[in-house]
Amino acid sequence: MKKVLMVILAAVMVSGLSFAQDKGSMYVGGGFSGSFHKNNGFSQIHMNITPEFGMFIVDDLSIGAFINTGFGKSKYTGWGSASYSTKTVGLGVKGRYYLRISDNFYYTPTASLTLTPMYSVAGHDDATTYGLDLDIAQFEYRPDYNYGLFVNILGFYAVASSNKNVTSSSSGLGIAPSVGARFYF
Repeated sequence: MKKVLMVILAAVMVSGLSFAQDKGSMYVGGGFSGSFHKNNGFSQIHMNITPEFGMFIVDDLSIGAFINTGFGKSKYTGWGSASYSTKTVGLGVKGRYYLRISDNFYYTPTASLTLTPMYSVAGHDDATTYGLDLDIAQFEYRPDYNYGLFVNILGFYAVASSNKNVTSSSSGLGIAPSVGARFYF
């Protein structure tokens, strides 16, 4: 009986160690996200597909780069209502910390900085957008050493946009759903 308990204990310890995020290991992956918010009379919906690559600079802390491709729809609900659509392709960097909650479950808060040229479909001037995103409620389930599945529920955003006529900014805390997967090697 003691031998069986020792084997089980050793297996649990080894499986816990095998999920460690060691300095120098890398990952590839991506996700699908959406944001829904109201700002200055505009109701806005944005959807993004974001492939990413990163590596661990120290244990449990990664940095990476991503491509942000997306589309959006905005509708002005104030006086003189109007709507327009946008398409975006941008580049960004992100940092993520892995805090182990259980053997296969992590809390992974993430901070991202993006630079995104925005192309308006409705004939408005094109703009360049700079953004800061904080994925506050991101969790990852790692059923295996090589892959993980993640979900984010809550986020903070701060965005500044400028074109030849107007510079604007907005920020807020809200629902920021995203789902995706990562492969670790």
